Amino acid sequence: MKPDIKGTVLVVDDDPASLSILFELLRKANFKVLIAEDGTSALKRVKHLQPDIILLDVMIPDINGFDLYRQLKASDNTAETPIIFLSVQSDPAAKVRALRMNAVDYITKPFQPEEVIARIEKHLTIRNLQKKLEKQNLRLQQEIEERKYAEKQAKTALAEKETLLKEINHRVKNNLQTLIYLIDLQAATIKTPELLQPLDELQGRVRAMGLIHEKLYQSENPGQINFKEYLEDLTSNLFYAMGRDRPIALHMDIEDVFINANTAIPCGLIVNELMTNTLKYAFPIASVSGPPTKEKEKNGHKIRVMLRACQEQCLLT
Repeated sequence: MKPDIKGTVLVVDDDPASLSILFELLRKANFKVLIAEDGTSALKRVKHLQPDIILLDVMIPDINGFDLYRQLKASDNTAETPIIFLSVQSDPAAKVRALRMNAVDYITKPFQPEEVIARIEKHLTIRNLQKKLEKQNLRLQQEIEERKYAEKQAKTALAEKETLLKEINHRVKNNLQTLIYLIDLQAATIKTPELLQPLDELQGRVRAMGLIHEKLYQSENPGQINFKEYLEDLTSNLFYAMGRDRPIALHMDIEDVFINANTAIPCGLIVNELMTNTLKYAFPIASVSGPPTKEKEKNGHKIRVMLRACQEQCLLT
């Protein structure tokens, strides 16, 4: 089975002996080898082919190796290609110059064959890892952009949903208010107190539900309301309507609790029923007639409403 090609190496050198040695050395190490004997040939090669690594002699006939390096790095095909300088010069200044130009390596002739192969393989491994990381980074950037777009779409959809919920709550509140007016019109035609009582009770229940939707409309989160504010408004309205002229004290000890409409509506109706019944029947009219006094409050004429948050539940008393 023929071994896989490790990569393509472009050798730029005008020395026939060096070219022959490098060609055989790289071919036996399973590299595809491209040859260029001068700078012009090298530029033509990279125009149509994209080598994985370039071995570049410092001294070539038509152009200085450092100048050719700059031209190769300016080409789209070889801008990121690792380039190793080859030179018979052991001048440290030339090596420093090459490395400062970001050449990946500098090999001095005569070279050890194993050393050349080892260095080429090392730099190809580094370049392949860089390519892999670049692909991963590109994929991550695409995923980030996709997530940002999805998040933006979700925020837009959420904002539209919240606007829609607010509008629904506003319309429900208005419809319930219309229902209260209709009950008022009906009540105006009735003279019998016994017949008016069910209408009053119905009106109270509708007001309790309407207040829920009013709070939902005013809430920053249209799916939840501050139940403390709701209870304070509901009990105060009931107390004002049914117990303001009676010496009954209203004590509210309520914590901030946010709940959804599905929970708030039945709880609101329960409070409405209990408060209504309490104001109607808990205190004999004769015993609480007359202006409020501290003495009468001491005698137990008071209503207490409490709300406590207990971990994931609430206690309403």
